Amino acid sequence: MVPSSFNVALVGRNSINRGGLERILAAEGFNIVQSVADPSRLTRGYGGQLLIVCDVSFESEGREAIVGLRTRFPEAKLAVVRASFEFDEMVAAFRAGAHGYILTETPCASFVASLRLVAMGEKVMPSDLVDTLPLLRIASSNVEARRALSEAQLSTREAEILDCLVKGWPNKMISRRLSISDGTVKLHVKTIFRKLHVCNRTQAAIRAALGGFQPDLDREQRSPYEVARV
Repeated sequence: MVPSSFNVALVGRNSINRGGLERILAAEGFNIVQSVADPSRLTRGYGGQLLIVCDVSFESEGREAIVGLRTRFPEAKLAVVRASFEFDEMVAAFRAGAHGYILTETPCASFVASLRLVAMGEKVMPSDLVDTLPLLRIASSNVEARRALSEAQLSTREAEILDCLVKGWPNKMISRRLSISDGTVKLHVKTIFRKLHVCNRTQAAIRAALGGFQPDLDREQRSPYEVARV
């Protein structure tokens, strides 16, 4: 039997965004238990079925925030609400433990229905994902991908960063892991795109995966996190 109402907690720095969501969800029968700007202010015993995280940046604290909330509230289903679709963000969100990735531009009825599905334990992704699928066909030739990787002649650092892109890591995490600045990471990422003849992180990761990419770095050249795994 589908519950008629769900307890909901909202987490997001923008009070206007939270207020708008509160009004929409309250009108649809959701029970808004808490609405906070800082995840640390969320009460442990709120007994909620649904946690909605909005306006987080996956270039900075987004992934860590989701991991922290999933650790503190393992019983709750967590939905990430974003203004625009980013494939890498979506992958990072689900890897961190999110149950849904929903866009604010979604029509209201579909938006509310998606949140209900998340609250009931379903995994929900945006319809925009369909637009990304053709990329798989574009990069479908393993031979083409291997040739592109071979001709790219990536440097050791570029190979390290491409390995991070394949893992779905955002620039902030790559910067911390490799002890280099954000600006340096962005420059390397742009160079990788140019060398692999791709336009974005998703295409680079697909090309690397289909081409059988392996960093194959000497221990002295490996980043700290690679050395730790040996």
